[in-house]
Amino acid sequence: MNSLLPPLILGLIVLFIYAFIREARRQKNKTSDLFKKIAETHSWTYWETDKGQVQEILRDFQAVGNFYSPSLGKLPPKNVIIGAVPQGTFCFFQHMRRHDEDFTFHFNGVAIQLNQFLTESLIIRFMKGKSRLTNYFYTDFECPISEKWSKQILVYGQDKNESISRLDDTRLKTLIEHADALPWRVDLQIQKDRMAVYTAERNADIENETDFIQLKEFAQKAIEVLKNN
Repeated sequence: MNSLLPPLILGLIVLFIYAFIREARRQKNKTSDLFKKIAETHSWTYWETDKGQVQEILRDFQAVGNFYSPSLGKLPPKNVIIGAVPQGTFCFFQHMRRHDEDFTFHFNGVAIQLNQFLTESLIIRFMKGKSRLTNYFYTDFECPISEKWSKQILVYGQDKNESISRLDDTRLKTLIEHADALPWRVDLQIQKDRMAVYTAERNADIENETDFIQLKEFAQKAIEVLKNN
């Protein structure tokens, strides 16, 4: 009887691995099908793997602008949707970044090549009730903000004064209200005439077209709030 245990255990392990791979493929196909359908419905362009457009918009962004892993090699964004909005050209993307061998971030985001310059460098983290957020990727200065907003957002910028001057109380209040209406916590990042908004919590995912539209519309609203009047 004992002689049967090693083959039995090995067989169970093989079955488990097969089931895991099969489920992963099923989920991947399900996700691809969702975004293909969204793109077709709105006459947008869908790419299974980015052909360079998303990488160009995000080329020097912190967090989402890294497209290579020492262990996995090149990591271009996946499930890209490209379309036009009044503010410019938008690209939805899914992307992953390996922080270490045991910790990989998965981002769902909207990147927009804007029709106008917004600001030199600005990162806003919407906290959604978190007392403090761990900073894995951002290296810009943390900008001091009014105490009444300190439990709702974190702000990073290369120029503290320039970043804060754009974030008056009216703009901050509007941005926070829109961000709080999203089903997940997000980060917002601007570099000159390029912008990205992306999920910033583990296991956050786009599960349907409503989620996708919410993320895209939040990005558009943020542009309107932050642009020069």
